[in-house]
Amino acid sequence: MAKAHRPYYWKTQRHLNRYKEIISVLIKYGFGDILQHPKVLVRPVNVIRNLKISRWERIRRVLEELGITFIKLGQLLSNRPDLLPPELVEELEKLQSDVPPFPTEEAIRLIESEYGVPLEKRFVEFSTTPIAAASIAQVHTAVLPTGESVVVKVQRPGLEEVIRTDLEIMRTFAHLIQGLFLKSETINPLAIIDEFGRSLEREIDFWVEAAHLERFANLFADNPHVYVPRLYKEYTTRRVLVMERIQGIRITDVPALLASGNHPKRIARFGAEVVLEQVFRFGFFHADPHPGNMFVLENDRICFIDFGMMGVILPRHREILNEIMVAMIDRDERRMARGLLELASRKTIPNLAQLEYDLYELLELYGNRPLKDIQLGELIQKLLRLILFYHIPLPPGFFLLSKALVTMEGVGLQLDPEFNLLLQMEPIVRKMFRMEFSPESVYQEVRRQSLQIVALLRNWPFDLKEIVEKVKEGRLVLELDSKNLVPILREWDIISNRLSFSIVLAALVVGSSIVINAKVPPLWGDFSVIGVLGFLVAGLIGFWLLLSILRKKKM
Repeated sequence: MAKAHRPYYWKTQRHLNRYKEIISVLIKYGFGDILQHPKVLVRPVNVIRNLKISRWERIRRVLEELGITFIKLGQLLSNRPDLLPPELVEELEKLQSDVPPFPTEEAIRLIESEYGVPLEKRFVEFSTTPIAAASIAQVHTAVLPTGESVVVKVQRPGLEEVIRTDLEIMRTFAHLIQGLFLKSETINPLAIIDEFGRSLEREIDFWVEAAHLERFANLFADNPHVYVPRLYKEYTTRRVLVMERIQGIRITDVPALLASGNHPKRIARFGAEVVLEQVFRFGFFHADPHPGNMFVLENDRICFIDFGMMGVILPRHREILNEIMVAMIDRDERRMARGLLELASRKTIPNLAQLEYDLYELLELYGNRPLKDIQLGELIQKLLRLILFYHIPLPPGFFLLSKALVTMEGVGLQLDPEFNLLLQMEPIVRKMFRMEFSPESVYQEVRRQSLQIVALLRNWPFDLKEIVEKVKEGRLVLELDSKNLVPILREWDIISNRLSFSIVLAALVVGSSIVINAKVPPLWGDFSVIGVLGFLVAGLIGFWLLLSILRKKKM
């Protein structure tokens, strides 16, 4: 029995220590008032209230001081302007996950634990000083027995345990925020934490990054302007990733590029074409194309590194996105509005006409400018503000996409002051838009639909049998969306009420006639008083029913 209780006690102690640390950091940056909520048991003292920095900056500093899990959460939320105030999003974008390296001895122990053999059996050389260190891993250079120079990405020891503890605590805080502070049905903190947990789990699994790298390499295998580092799969594990070492020039180092014979303007153009092709052709894009992740090799070839964060756009969404971008270039506000609603899986919104008018104004703002003078980043930010104002829910990947495009535009402008991403985008999106209606695309779509029909016909005997069995057993449940049935039900309710009153009216008339003819006492002269009262009530009901019908102008 003692054994069964031990993990629970250990987990409680682990949580308690972390709670103390979180509370002390919150107090340090002036958030003790949150902890003094009447329903919160913690009663901190000496709360700092006069910090001379904004509330948003204090939130960023809290996340940075609490470490990897909280930093990663802030970085994720910086891609969700639909959830947070713009001032906080801007502050979260400054979050840095660079941390001091951990001892090389720990890195070697982890590598040997993953491989199950001494380090010398795998590498003939291994650098004792890492060339880069971040919150999730650090990178060492090494040489394989075959003589190939590689980089070894090693996960921080104990990282999974830290993340697991923090995620459990975050879920507790999410419940607290939802119950005490946040009275919104549209934002679910617990769902956000769960989504974040899944994202972080993928990021710390280096097999996922390896799969991203291989897919990226396959997509651009025939592109002469792209070089993808080789993955050494036999050396890669869940916590160790080995890939080719790249000896290139940082993409924004213009003097070095010129000295090596590479032309910055050409590189800006090639880089934009590669990023746009990732988005609009493949729907699989590098979600963090900042200068530190892009290098230039000889012959103007661009090399991407760090495939831990990749964005995905589903084929159906990609088609809609192409149409929206073409409509934006053509300044067609109606097509843009319809495309945005289709992207959000909505048929309409109550103020669709106003949305179209605001899109028209937005496009007119840029209407007199040539494409080369329009900054895509500025246009995207204004478009996003409109989307958020009208509460149009876009797939989460699209906020990641907007950030990637804005980042790429910034890189291009550092290489070429006259660089314009929108101008680069026009021929690509038009080409992709035309390809959707090419004979091959139409054939593939017809083939896909035909296969679905064949599968439906093949399975219908089994489906029909299942339905019949459920009917026999009384287990058949019909689910109806009553949203569009409300007006119909209301009309039926009115009709049934009128029918009921009509029946009561007829019964009163017939009953009163019988009572009068039978001369049921008490009598008033030769007439039964009950019968007369019955006729009066019937007359009032008939008059009210007639007025109701005339008022609705429906006979």
